[in-house]
Amino acid sequence: MWKRAIDLACVVLLCCGCAATTSEFSTCPIKWVDPDNRAIAEPRELEENQIWDILDHTIFFQMAKVFDLSWSGRRVGNAIGLADARQADNVNVLDEVPNSSWFTNRHFFSRLDSGHLRRGPGIASPDTSGSWEIYAGKFEGGTAGFTIRDPLGNLYLLKFDSQGNNEMGSAAEVVATKILYAAGYHVPQNSVVYFDPDILEIGKKASVPDGAGGKRSMQQSDLQVILDKITVQPNGQLRCVASKFLSGVPVGCRLPALPK
Repeated sequence: MWKRAIDLACVVLLCCGCAATTSEFSTCPIKWVDPDNRAIAEPRELEENQIWDILDHTIFFQMAKVFDLSWSGRRVGNAIGLADARQADNVNVLDEVPNSSWFTNRHFFSRLDSGHLRRGPGIASPDTSGSWEIYAGKFEGGTAGFTIRDPLGNLYLLKFDSQGNNEMGSAAEVVATKILYAAGYHVPQNSVVYFDPDILEIGKKASVPDGAGGKRSMQQSDLQVILDKITVQPNGQLRCVASKFLSGVPVGCRLPALPK
């Protein structure tokens, strides 16, 4: 009796699932590569204002959507059953996402083993055989940081935990990096790094905002302002996330040209 009831319930659920879908079979070619890496004009650099960004996305952007007839009309149509939900623009006929400049099906076609998943995109480990030359301070966002060039010539962005939240932000960023990598996204190498602050050296071209919309040379006092916001570990070292710069030309980053 129970077996028949379970079988009947499975049949009902299967029928409901089939009736609810609006997908249709297609004979179109299956697109597995999205050629979105064509050359475009270099984007204009924008100065970030964190306060305005929060207000815009929390209030003004939400209000603007209501007055967007295309957006609001479709939502009303969805609610009363006159319009189907809009399908994503960047999926193929199988409802899968093609490979592109920002995504690849790395864990879809061939499962990654546990070791590969733990490594993610790789380990970011600045060389410690010499000093780390500071190229620029990071003053945007809620946490301190700066960009350094290690003795091997590699660039890293060092980001620190906010005061009172030791290990929280740095651990979350590294874990999220590995998860996003496994999901298929192209992400930089992000790793937790401990170092002695004495290894830091201010570069000749390092600059900071001058408070009047311009730039001035970075001084030891500017570095100290950043260091004072960082929790010192019991052994005197500092903990941070080291994010290795990707190859190519950074867009939207105010960095001086690398020395030849």
